[in-house]
Amino acid sequence: MGQEIITAKFVAGKGKSRHQGKLEDDIFKYITSEKAFRDVSATWRRFSEFVDKHSDGTDLNSLEDILKYVDLYIMDLMI
Repeated sequence: MGQEIITAKFVAGKGKSRHQGKLEDDIFKYITSEKAFRDVSATWRRFSEFVDKHSDGTDLNSLEDILKYVDLYIMDLMI
């Protein structure tokens, strides 16, 4: 689910200027570079693996349900 959103943002951002996106306050709608795409994808993979370890899956019906694990994930990273 999250990877699909990331991929869609990357496809939509192909050929767009990051600088122009900043000027238009539109930068968070797109991923404009392959390196950023790889970095965001890797971060999502690590987060989704964390959620997989802490959830039985029955409480995950939408992206918002998954995002409730963000605070716990950040706390885990700080340890």
